[in-house]
Amino acid sequence: MNSTKKAAESKKRKLGKKKIILICVSAVLAIGAAFWAVYHFALSDYFAMRSDITEYTADENPEGSPAVDKYAKSGSFTYAVYEDGTATLTSYRGSEKNITVPKTVGGHTVLTIGYSCFFNDPDVISISIPDSVKYYEPYAFYGMSGLREITVPESMKEIGEGTFVKCSSLEEITIPAGVSAVGEGAFSECTSLKSVTFQGSDIMREIGGYAFSYCEALKDITLPGSITAIGAHAFDGCAALSEIRLPSHLNELGEYAFKESGVTDITVPDGVTAINEGVFSSCTSLKSVSFKGSITEIGTSAFSGCTALETVELPDTLKSIGDYAFMKCSALKSLKLSQNLSSLGAYAFADCMSLTEINIPSLITEIPVYCFAGCDSITSVTVPDTVTGILAYSFASMDALTDIYVPDSVTELGEGWLANSAKVTLHCSSGSTAHSYAEANKIKTETP
Repeated sequence: MNSTKKAAESKKRKLGKKKIILICVSAVLAIGAAFWAVYHFALSDYFAMRSDITEYTADENPEGSPAVDKYAKSGSFTYAVYEDGTATLTSYRGSEKNITVPKTVGGHTVLTIGYSCFFNDPDVISISIPDSVKYYEPYAFYGMSGLREITVPESMKEIGEGTFVKCSSLEEITIPAGVSAVGEGAFSECTSLKSVTFQGSDIMREIGGYAFSYCEALKDITLPGSITAIGAHAFDGCAALSEIRLPSHLNELGEYAFKESGVTDITVPDGVTAINEGVFSSCTSLKSVSFKGSITEIGTSAFSGCTALETVELPDTLKSIGDYAFMKCSALKSLKLSQNLSSLGAYAFADCMSLTEINIPSLITEIPVYCFAGCDSITSVTVPDTVTGILAYSFASMDALTDIYVPDSVTELGEGWLANSAKVTLHCSSGSTAHSYAEANKIKTETP
């Protein structure tokens, strides 16, 4: 066989291997995309099931007073009466488009808008709530697709789970200073909601899970500094949300809290010690991330798919980076890993095509599968002598890689760990595991 044919067949084999690697990575991403599509469907189904009962009445009102009459009626309203003399509106059966909720019914002060009171009423445009009302129970206004305006009175203390789910015409809401929490899914899928105003609250502590998920038009919200927790998926899918200032007292960011949102830069306050799973995943406009405090962990897929991310200032306190943490951050050019880092996840930096250099800290003992695969701009890698294993495809398809330094401490080399890194010279000791691998796979070596 002449040299031209040999070269052609060699190139064909390499391309074939690269296709296999890319197919594997693509399969992982496709499975992930399919999962989130199913997940979003399940989320909608979840809210629908939870809101199936439209006239549920609690045995006690939100302040603990027991019910004495659950089926009283006044005009278009059914209501429950409690021992303390207050009433909860439990259902509305009228035809008005602009509703004024009464302050009293049957001589009883209206304290609460009850569970699913206005469930799926598409015709109501506006609701005026009196200042006697302190509580919105779960799903109170669920599915009111025509609702454009509603007052939240100064007396309000609690916005319950799913209160305004699928109020798809609602464009703005003002939350009074007395509200201490926004419940799980409270404004989920309010697709026209553009502005949320918190009135100088210093008692607001929590934004519940899914609270503003899939509010696609939301772009104006300033979170009170008193908030300590933002729940899982709280702002998931808020594509128009380009600016968000995380509260100064924040200490918990729930999983996927800002997934697929439009945020462009993030400063994580010093109370947060972990970036949980998927918190900023697929934020394709995110360019810059900085940390004020002592982050110790970056979780699975925390920044995966942040294709515009250019700058991340990782703190020295960081000890763990999870699977897929920065996968497909294709604009990321430089990253300095903490010397206290002791754990790297699979695919952690896969397909970070613009990354030009990487330092592997001395506490790392294993380079996991596909960890740096597809990092096309890195030219040199030094593996510290604390590492004993380099797993499958960990440095595969690194087109610019010319030099990799592997110590004698490495006794395990996984399948294809250098596959399709065609320009590389392997620097290692004669007789080492790396040297034996290089000889068996016809990789250029250089020994000290």
